[in-house]
Amino acid sequence: MKRKVALLLSVMMILSCAGCNKSKKEVEKTDDTGISSSENSETMESKEASKETSASDTNETETSASSDATDTSKPAAEPRVDLLGTEVPFKISHDLTAGDMRFDPEYECHSVLDGKELKPKVSTVSVYYEVDGVSFGAGDDRPAAQVISDIFAKEQKELLDKYTASARALDQNANAKAVMLYGGWYEFNASRYRDDSRVISFTTLLNSTEENTYIRKFYNIDAKDGSSIAFSDVVKDKAAVTKYIDEFCTLLQPGQREWMNKLINEETIDFIIYTNGVEFFYTDADGYSYKSAFVPVFSCPDAFNRYYFEATPANNYTVEGDDLNRIFWDIDDDGIIDEAIVRLIGENAWPTETDEPDADPQSDAVDLKMKVNYNEKEFLFDAEKDLKFDEDDIKDFSRGGIQRSELMFTDSGCYLFVFGYGAKNCYVFTFELRRDGNLTFCDYLKTYAVWEDYLPDDFEFGLEKYPIGWVKCYQKYALDSEGKFTPKKDSYYCVSNFVTLKDLKVTKLDSEGKETEKMSLPAGSLVTLTAYNEKDKTVTLCLQNNDVFLGDRVLLDLSTVDDVEKTFSYVFLGE
Repeated sequence: MKRKVALLLSVMMILSCAGCNKSKKEVEKTDDTGISSSENSETMESKEASKETSASDTNETETSASSDATDTSKPAAEPRVDLLGTEVPFKISHDLTAGDMRFDPEYECHSVLDGKELKPKVSTVSVYYEVDGVSFGAGDDRPAAQVISDIFAKEQKELLDKYTASARALDQNANAKAVMLYGGWYEFNASRYRDDSRVISFTTLLNSTEENTYIRKFYNIDAKDGSSIAFSDVVKDKAAVTKYIDEFCTLLQPGQREWMNKLINEETIDFIIYTNGVEFFYTDADGYSYKSAFVPVFSCPDAFNRYYFEATPANNYTVEGDDLNRIFWDIDDDGIIDEAIVRLIGENAWPTETDEPDADPQSDAVDLKMKVNYNEKEFLFDAEKDLKFDEDDIKDFSRGGIQRSELMFTDSGCYLFVFGYGAKNCYVFTFELRRDGNLTFCDYLKTYAVWEDYLPDDFEFGLEKYPIGWVKCYQKYALDSEGKFTPKKDSYYCVSNFVTLKDLKVTKLDSEGKETEKMSLPAGSLVTLTAYNEKDKTVTLCLQNNDVFLGDRVLLDLSTVDDVEKTFSYVFLGE
């Protein structure tokens, strides 16, 4: 399941110094657009012409840069690894419109009781289905919206058919009183990386308990017409990028230069377009060892088609940091590149590559601080005094490190977003980068999982809550005017299954979530916990019926339950 995988990945990241190591198994051959070959029937000719014209109108050097890519006799442009204080290589405007694409979870679950006796630990088996649905805001009328909706509908339909067949088989085996019952899970998840009126970049992940169904796909879509953006549209001079890789990767872990150079010269390249560069994704020959690396456009500007990087929205966009957590961008629009670098300092702050993550660290961190260099200034934030870490958090975080850093621009300012991890938890931070050159701490949140769709109006974090025992809860957040993480809804959403061990008084909800009639929920009911309102102390339950799809929703006031732990028994999902 996505939630479990996200948690495991946050721990596994301790084994990597510079990239995100994940799993991936190729099933369907893709071309360099990042979309399955069977789906990539769009022609690029008309789009290529229009984009080259636009780029040429904006900057006169674009034509020569593009022609250089086809002239192999010319040497590659010299890369720039140190960018602080240098001039921005091309003018950047802020006249794009921020997109309003959303990924929200939809789920189904079907369970059977393995035995009829109700007791604190009821034996059950479940088949579980969760997908990220896509939606667009009322004012978001980009032509690409329909193309993306069709992509989601096609992939979700295939997964839903598999879930339905698996749920039916579970029923048949239960009715036949099979000795062993097997559950399963089916997931389709999406992550958003860039979303504006020029480019929409996102990934999808198809994952299930069935064999050969861990498939990640990369989509880079022209927001104006919904056509696919090819790697060759974006990178015009592979030699210049390779030269940057050769110089930059001396700063990274051994072996990264080799796989990055191998990747850049392959015909099939998975990639994502950010506001300020391109991230490449690489899979080893075994199909599972998954790596990524980011190349900023400022490092070798003549290698890239500037059309994709010469404009941003006025707000609600993100600038990505490189693999050393360095961010280069013109923060104050003065034509000079600014720099932000994030580090942890202090004893035990950086484990070596061979260190194993310690589930219960025994060595306390000594003088643990987060160091942020903002241009020529250095800022130190004490973990306990400034970041408000308690003793356990300091011990945990000292065994991890900084995984990712980004600049996030909102209508109220520019914020440095930092994602780090420990042996047990993930940690996210925000700092305001002010135009006067100062930096102030804004907020910190401890989570057990962080998802990759990092835009300032839509985060998703996993949080531990205890509405009915221990339950994994999830919440959507946005940065407020002070750079703090603000929940977008009153309720957390959850996906956990239970069997009721007692009769309960509940309130039925209509399709819009409004309370209607009071009703009784009998003992022995299979229910799915879908939402938890911590303030009101209420939970929303979906009733499982004889069909494979969830039925009515009801609201339960937890204050009316005498002993929660003796009222519900967990249902384990396909484990």
